Amino acid sequence: MEDAEVTPVNMLTYTDFIERVKLIQSDDHYLKKVSPIYDDYLRGLHQSLNRLCQAIGTEKSIKFLSEKLQFSTVKFDEAQYIQSACELSVMSHFSRDADFNFEYEKKVCPPKNVDFSITQNSVRYNVEIKCASYVGKVDANINQIVISFQNRVPNPNSKDSICKELKDRLSKNDSPEVVEQKNMDNNLKDFLVSMQNKVGCAPKNDVNVLVACCDDEIDMQTWRGYLWGAGGFFTKKPTVLQHDKFNNVDYILLTNLFNRHKHFHTDTAIKNHWELSSSFCLLYPNHFSSRNKCVENGLDDVKQLSTIFPNLSVAFEEYFQDKCDLPTDENFEMKKLVMGVAWFVDKQAQQYFAKRA
Repeated sequence: MEDAEVTPVNMLTYTDFIERVKLIQSDDHYLKKVSPIYDDYLRGLHQSLNRLCQAIGTEKSIKFLSEKLQFSTVKFDEAQYIQSACELSVMSHFSRDADFNFEYEKKVCPPKNVDFSITQNSVRYNVEIKCASYVGKVDANINQIVISFQNRVPNPNSKDSICKELKDRLSKNDSPEVVEQKNMDNNLKDFLVSMQNKVGCAPKNDVNVLVACCDDEIDMQTWRGYLWGAGGFFTKKPTVLQHDKFNNVDYILLTNLFNRHKHFHTDTAIKNHWELSSSFCLLYPNHFSSRNKCVENGLDDVKQLSTIFPNLSVAFEEYFQDKCDLPTDENFEMKKLVMGVAWFVDKQAQQYFAKRA
């Protein structure tokens, strides 16, 4: 049955939704852009919004549409739109599931609230969704190659070697400039501290999950490096923020939802932009959180979380650690430092990342 024919309580008809789209004022708004996948993107948004409607009601959902997705604002804020689109993508994944008790903007430690909480089998999962601002991010031109290192202080010789190898490999007839992207782990630091403040008084059996929305394949690997690279947040000796400053953050879910929503109109490679289950996700436990230190079987705990939060962590980590599974004429150091995620997704049948024009 078509969306336009479904009109139960707490749902927005597709006709009403389209009328609201037509009233968007800013020409810069993403939903005013011409795209071959425009209709599919709109239908995905409508479906996600209605899933949220069923959980929190039409009034709050329309407010989310008007304010956060900026249907009623004069000036378009791209960063806010992407952040809100990512929030809706994650929330709608859980708000549709009758197995969960979904609570929007749950005040775990009043007056502060997380984006939402879900409860299943008497266990509550508090979820906070964040997108990096990417302020200062280098946007390469056709004469540049941008490389981002996952460690705060990588070996200088390794850095120079990788830059030279990339330049030699990718420049056959010309000589593009290799530009190093500034490390952005302070974004993750801010996310961890923010969530710590929101769930600091949560019951001990709650599970607190930070969802960090990333950009392309190399950016995704960089964020993994912020956790597990030299001095990473989840290593024994973090360099940026000590464990006690985020010991109530139990898990981090890295997802490429940012990539899937950013400039969606310039890409036709991916489908189901609004579906968390269609995005590329990696789930990692914080072994130093107060809760996780008391977990008897950490592997079973990760397996349980993986039944709730879709991810490819096991398959990816097996590939990532394999020194023999490499593309022809490639080396393990390149895989470890830069190309691991990119090479892994190239082996998958599904297209996870945008290929923008």
